[in-house]
Amino acid sequence: MISLRGKPLIFYTLDSLKNSSFYNDSTIICSSDDQIILDYADTCLDNLILHKRSPSLSKDTSSLHELIISLSIEYNFSQPYDICILQPTSPLRTAEDIDAAFTIYSRNQSKSLVSVSNVNHTAIPEKILVLNKHSDKLEFFDKKSMIKRRQDYTTSYFCRNSAIYIVNSSKIHEGLIFDNSDYYEMPNIRSIDVDTIEDLEMAKILLASKV
Repeated sequence: MISLRGKPLIFYTLDSLKNSSFYNDSTIICSSDDQIILDYADTCLDNLILHKRSPSLSKDTSSLHELIISLSIEYNFSQPYDICILQPTSPLRTAEDIDAAFTIYSRNQSKSLVSVSNVNHTAIPEKILVLNKHSDKLEFFDKKSMIKRRQDYTTSYFCRNSAIYIVNSSKIHEGLIFDNSDYYEMPNIRSIDVDTIEDLEMAKILLASKV
């Protein structure tokens, strides 16, 4: 198991889940193709359903959506219900983040919600350049883009940070998020998604600073 400051990476997700207000009223499923991870998770939470992921859902090409569809079919819970997806690669997500996301989802009677973070001004479409492989020259990503002062931008850009997805079971076959999905904005400093060694090292620094 990947370790983060002396604890398995998944610990931080399990801990935030355990301290969220909806934990006691929910059915919790932990899915992994690694039995060691499942055994560890079983020591952290009570009444946890352990799901050993099949090889077909454990490939590099397998999608999160495919897994959720498979789980919804396998467990066949009474319809309709809300599905909250918390991936272990977001160790800085807190119980308060989970509760706040659910508050927005419930208040707006949503069918889907995704956690997001604000896109750094250096990565907005107006500033992105792509390499033309034929000319070996840079071009604007957005052909209509013009160089502007930051103060002149009128559009707010967000990106999924993969920390929280909530979707109603009636919509799950269509996807996890849609146009007009609700959102919960998390600070960039808590939005790290551990995918590389560099991400892991940054998470260590941020956890040490108790962000």
